[in-house]
Amino acid sequence: MVRNRPAIIATGNFENNYEGYSQIIARDTNGILWLYPGIGSRHLEPRKQIGEGWNIMTALV
Repeated sequence: MVRNRPAIIATGNFENNYEGYSQIIARDTNGILWLYPGIGSRHLEPRKQIGEGWNIMTALV
């Protein structure tokens, strides 16, 4: 992973209150971690900040 580059970290169903729709977790260039909740029909709700300081990470296991 290249430092200071936006990245999609993971996809899946991370919150149980979204009726099983997939969500996306992404990191921006400032290291802010965002959740993009899925609402079906290939649409996403507005993003929600779920973390910060992730710009120091080079990989996730």
